[in-house]
Amino acid sequence: MKSFANWARWLAADIGRADAPLPALLPDEASCLDRWEAGPVIARPAKRFHEMFESLAASHPRRAAVATETSVESYAELDAHANRVAHALLASGVAHEEPWPC
Repeated sequence: MKSFANWARWLAADIGRADAPLPALLPDEASCLDRWEAGPVIARPAKRFHEMFESLAASHPRRAAVATETSVESYAELDAHANRVAHALLASGVAHEEPWPC
């Protein structure tokens, strides 16, 4: 909703903008992206989160990873779910080892 409100304010600030093609990003968003791109390069850690999780799932596959009032998911089950999501992302065009913004 905040993004919609920002677009509405941007359009309302200059009525002539309503007749022109919309930009891909608002000015604030574009400057934020510029700052990110100009920021420092951060080296990847030796072992990333998904690798640490896979190691944990391999060493303790039957251990409870997530528990709710109605079910318990083991590390092996959670790892299987994560692998399905990863394969779906790869199938949709996300490249292997491509960083993904959070």
